[in-house]
Amino acid sequence: MPSMSVKAKALISGLALVILGGSAAALATTVPPPAHTTSAKERLAILNSRVKHDLSLQATHPKSDVPRPAPVTSGAAPAIPEPARASGVVKKPQTPFSPLEFVVSNAYFGRLGSQWVSVFAGAVPTPSGSPAHAGVWVYLGPVSTSAAAPTKAVGLFLSNSGPTELTIVSRHGPLLTLRDGHGVTLTFNLATHEFR
Repeated sequence: MPSMSVKAKALISGLALVILGGSAAALATTVPPPAHTTSAKERLAILNSRVKHDLSLQATHPKSDVPRPAPVTSGAAPAIPEPARASGVVKKPQTPFSPLEFVVSNAYFGRLGSQWVSVFAGAVPTPSGSPAHAGVWVYLGPVSTSAAAPTKAVGLFLSNSGPTELTIVSRHGPLLTLRDGHGVTLTFNLATHEFR
């Protein structure tokens, strides 16, 4: 298929096709897409504008068998359900740092009181990439994904396991159970940030 010019793509993407009794009429749409709106009020205003535009097109070209969308009320925006955060141990998590800074073996995500805790287990690497110091990075943030408060690093906590890496096994209350590369089991207290 031959490639289209930028102008042709813009023309095609800017047209809306309205079917009228078997014939087609192309009408230029005047409602821009919601670029980067963030508030529910802005999304509702754009949706209202689109519905009014569609209704005006239907009023101009009435057809009895074409369903008409219901108008959106100008009251409060409908509640958008927040996606549930998954808690538990994750084998290959997305990390907030480079593997040159910290090599992650796995992570734990979950609620800790009124906050959300993210713990990355692994090791600080040597310049060659092998484990130098086993430890965990701890981050705390809001439970709600829509909250304005940012997630903040509490810190890097090193164990006495030496040159190995840690892997999270489970969580029971405030305690994370971890295993080092030598098979030794240890715990990390999420409240006091101490290894046992």
